[in-house]
Amino acid sequence: MTDQEVAKVSIKLPPLWKDNAEIWFTNLESQFAIAGITASRTKFHYIVASLDSEISSMISDVLKKPPADDPYTVLKTRLISQFSESENVRIRTLLSDLSLGDQKPSQLLHKMTLLAADKISDDVLRLLWLQRLPLSTQVLWRP
Repeated sequence: MTDQEVAKVSIKLPPLWKDNAEIWFTNLESQFAIAGITASRTKFHYIVASLDSEISSMISDVLKKPPADDPYTVLKTRLISQFSESENVRIRTLLSDLSLGDQKPSQLLHKMTLLAADKISDDVLRLLWLQRLPLSTQVLWRP
């Protein structure tokens, strides 16, 4: 291979994880790093090629006229905002919709921490978490 030849790298991206687009992008960025893909336009085109028609329709404005500067970041921001729950929905879920159910208390706390997204103090989050535990367990955790 001469200095001017370029080896093409091919990666297969998983379908967009609508329920967690941020983590999907974290996964993609690892794949891009492993493959040595650093150019914003290349990342943009890999993602566009992996999107289904429903998602492509939702962001058609970005696809039809990709920005000249950093199209990957624009696409990433758009997809994350398109599929992320609003802050109000996350807080409402945190305050009223979560229960322990069959999960471990640590799993519930992890979900609650993700939903809080640094918008609620640790003390308030701990109190909300304790309220969702069985009474017999709450007694053990109270100060």
